[in-house]
Amino acid sequence: MKHYYNFFTYRKKIKSIHSSFILFVFFLIVSVQFFSAQLYQVAGTCASLGTTTYALNSSTNASATNRIAVIYPASQLTGIANQQLTALYLKKYTSTDLGGTPNLKIYLKETSNLDFGTGAIDWSSTIAGATLLYDSNPASATAGAAGYKPLQFSNSFMYSGTSNLMLLMEYVNTGNSTSVTWQYEYSTGCVDTGNDNTTKYINTTNGTLGASLSSSNYRRPVIGFDYTVTCPATSVPTISNITTNSATGTWVAGGSESNWDYAVLPSSAGLPTTWTNTTATTVNLSLNPQTEYIFYVRANCGGTNGESVWKASLPFYTLCVPVATMFENFDSYATGSIVPVCWDRIITTNGSQTISSTTPASGTRNIYQNSTTSQNPTAVVLPAFSNVNAGTHWLRFKARVSSATGTLNVGYVTDPTNASTFTLIQALTIANTAYDSTSEYTVIISSTIPANARLAIMNTPDGKSYYWDDVYWEAMPSCLPPVSLTSMALSSDSGSIMWQASPSSPVNGYEYYYSTSNTDPTASTTPSGVTAAGINTATISNLVPNTLYYVWVRSVCSSSDRSIWRAVPSFKTLCAPVATMFENFDSYSTGSIVPDCWDRIITTSGSQTINSTTPASGTRNIYQYSTAAQNPTAVVLPEFSNVNAGTHWLRFKARVSSATGTLNVGYVTDPTNASTFTLIQALTIANTAYDSTSEYTVIIPSTIPANARLAIMNTPDGKSYYWDDVYWEAVPSCFAPSSVTVSGITQNDALVSWVAPATAPANGYEIYYSSSSTPPTSSTVPSLTGITSLSANIAPLQPSTNYYVWVRSVCSSSDKSNWSAEVSFATLCGAITGAYFEDFEGYPGVTNGNTGGVLPNCWTNLGTANGGHISNSTTISGNNTLYLWTSGARIAFVALPVMSTLQSGDYRLKFDAKASVTAGGILEIGYLDTANAFVALTTFSVSAVNTTFPFSFDIPVLPAGVTQLAIKNPGTPANSLSIDNVSYELKTLSTSETVVKNTVKIYPNPFTDIINIDKPELVNSIKIIDLSGKLVRNNLKAESVLRLNDLSQGMYILILEMKDGSRQSIKVIKK
Repeated sequence: MKHYYNFFTYRKKIKSIHSSFILFVFFLIVSVQFFSAQLYQVAGTCASLGTTTYALNSSTNASATNRIAVIYPASQLTGIANQQLTALYLKKYTSTDLGGTPNLKIYLKETSNLDFGTGAIDWSSTIAGATLLYDSNPASATAGAAGYKPLQFSNSFMYSGTSNLMLLMEYVNTGNSTSVTWQYEYSTGCVDTGNDNTTKYINTTNGTLGASLSSSNYRRPVIGFDYTVTCPATSVPTISNITTNSATGTWVAGGSESNWDYAVLPSSAGLPTTWTNTTATTVNLSLNPQTEYIFYVRANCGGTNGESVWKASLPFYTLCVPVATMFENFDSYATGSIVPVCWDRIITTNGSQTISSTTPASGTRNIYQNSTTSQNPTAVVLPAFSNVNAGTHWLRFKARVSSATGTLNVGYVTDPTNASTFTLIQALTIANTAYDSTSEYTVIISSTIPANARLAIMNTPDGKSYYWDDVYWEAMPSCLPPVSLTSMALSSDSGSIMWQASPSSPVNGYEYYYSTSNTDPTASTTPSGVTAAGINTATISNLVPNTLYYVWVRSVCSSSDRSIWRAVPSFKTLCAPVATMFENFDSYSTGSIVPDCWDRIITTSGSQTINSTTPASGTRNIYQYSTAAQNPTAVVLPEFSNVNAGTHWLRFKARVSSATGTLNVGYVTDPTNASTFTLIQALTIANTAYDSTSEYTVIIPSTIPANARLAIMNTPDGKSYYWDDVYWEAVPSCFAPSSVTVSGITQNDALVSWVAPATAPANGYEIYYSSSSTPPTSSTVPSLTGITSLSANIAPLQPSTNYYVWVRSVCSSSDKSNWSAEVSFATLCGAITGAYFEDFEGYPGVTNGNTGGVLPNCWTNLGTANGGHISNSTTISGNNTLYLWTSGARIAFVALPVMSTLQSGDYRLKFDAKASVTAGGILEIGYLDTANAFVALTTFSVSAVNTTFPFSFDIPVLPAGVTQLAIKNPGTPANSLSIDNVSYELKTLSTSETVVKNTVKIYPNPFTDIINIDKPELVNSIKIIDLSGKLVRNNLKAESVLRLNDLSQGMYILILEMKDGSRQSIKVIKK
């Protein structure tokens, strides 16, 4: 007698009878055909597909060949340990047969290795020590239907079971012209998908076998083995007479044996470890209700013949018993077109019902039902309840619908396989699209339904998706909650709730509870208010305007008997008029919306959104657009209690996509009707960016109606209008100057000028300037005071430094205007007198070769703008590099800052370089002579891509008058290179410079609010960038304590500009 051992795993748990049946029928077919030992457990589920790659290269090419070597781990071969193997099975994927005169060789050998290692393996070396077991034409052995095909060995192979098993096959497709595919395994659990070295192979198409197996994979052919057994196995046992607690197991002897072992186990238990012996071929089994079992039997031949392999029945369920209570959340089941054990489903011609993982009410699963209007509804039938018509229980569950409003029908069937026996009990209106406080539904089941009724839930065929979860069959409470609860906002500080009376007619009325939190109250929660018996409405007062409230109501049947809380739909109080306002829109998502308490009027086309495109501040601004053929859009501001007091103005920043446009500021008396718009002022918008000219003010007169709502309307001219930072505030008594400009900029000073306001301030003006862009406040100490003219010189300034300037009017000692809009400028560059370092951080980088790129301060672009620029594409250290690209009209040619030490011969130039596209690029390093002509000193190239190469060159004594080094990319033999960490330094560092580079320390790091700098006297200024390269602080004063409490948590780069011209970059972490 022979047994067949194949490499797939008996399933560990099957969630439904349907899936159990399919899997077992597969086992049964294999068993009948091959007398298989399939019940030996082997790792993995062994899903498979067909190919000519991993078994025989039996393609349509008659000259195809292949050699393959596969290692199967001993852990998957326990069923054939210590067995004489007599045949190998390959699994044919289709019924197509081999033609011609192909030849197959099969070798086996044991190995301690789990894989072949990386790299190719030599065939002749690998088959050394292997046993050749098959050398023949496989056409007749593999002919016929798809499935396992036995290849009988010429002699047997003893497998010890202690080592891994190596399978080697050599195939020549001589004369075959049909494609015959073979199943292979590829899935986790069967094969180690993380190890590509368990299979090695070489396929050829020229008739010559490959000597080196150079291809690697984790995929492998599906195989099995025959081996001789001395005790024949029984037939597959069958199960009959299944009840709630018993069944009968029957089998047929495999030979002349008269003694058997049997066991019945839960389906997930695996092979038996204990059993009962019998001499009968039919046994009665004692079981538990509604449980999935597998019945096992094996022949016990006794003596040296031992026992056969175990044979297993089809998995089977004992019958269900009616239950008195139930809770089901579906979490213990797999997803798919199934229902739980003891439930049923009725699907008639289309319609869908599954256990789904899509956003359940709790846990990981819920029921899903969907039918289009042309399909039949689906019905999910609940288990049998012993008290279904007792009139004492209800069905309680949570439900939602994909789009409001839908209907779920709760009823019963008298035949759980026949939808025509469905009788409706209650149609539930499902308005909620998410599981929330309103998503629980209850249906009281009357005593008039039949005793054999099975409750069922049926969807409506309306194309909507219905989901439900957390299903209870339970005794009704003695005190039931009210039903049909609704709510509405009445005013800015009150709301109303209504409901229909509880079926319990509570003699003590109702209690309600409200909160701004959606946390459900408990039985012990103190109510917010009460109503008397028969009063089914309540008004809730003293609420906060524009606030979302959650409300619950419960019945009070007696002092000791209250119902559960039932949620009322939430409501939001109305907005209250405000006296002041600031809105920058940053707390809202983008989309076709306006903030709370605002309104929008869009009539037949035109666009208005909250938009993230380049706001004036933060992350959002308002966008309006209408073509000449469209209507304008109107954004209506909140109600202002003092809108017609004549004391306030509307102040905001605005810009237009292309100059010049017009924004119309006015009011409406009906925030839903654009025809009620009355213009107050048409603003001419000339600026296309938010800048010093982008702030606009409109004084609102006292003549407008008291019920007016201010509104901003775009012009339908095809231009895009953006506005941001909107203030409703008192008109100041002292106005700021306008049109602030800076001129006469040198290395150390600049002239600031402005235009006086309409009413010139009596006490002149004040100026504040800083190397930080942080705006001054009303309490900021000015840099210059007592200015009586319309301009002033600011000094002393640092060379090559960015400065920011603000001006304000001084009407009196106690009345000063707001600071003017910020104006920035950079002082001129001065000659560097010592070392210099540039790592290109802190500047805006662009993609390699894009327009809009910049160079560091005081560098000069002598080529084209997109030839040499700071890039954020290729990195060496940090986020940025200097990208140098020459190709055609694009020229990379840049000069370093002016230096006063080029005639000393004491310095060298160093940098790191990388090629990201093509190796071999050349950089020419030289200087600009007094006629601004480039003179090359040396060249540098990189020999590989994506590798950093260091450069260092000692600068010789340069001619008198030479002040700038330069770098040029000639564009051949490669077009582009990137450089970083440019350092102009002494050939031998002096003691003081070594101290600078090695002793400027910062601590603590990570830090909370402050960073200490131990040598601030060596530092000229400090700037901070985030990891995206964005400059977040600039030109901070070098002090021993750096206060950074306003930074958000995260990682930053602290850049120290040293007084000797060098730069240090340090990563710091804000906790």
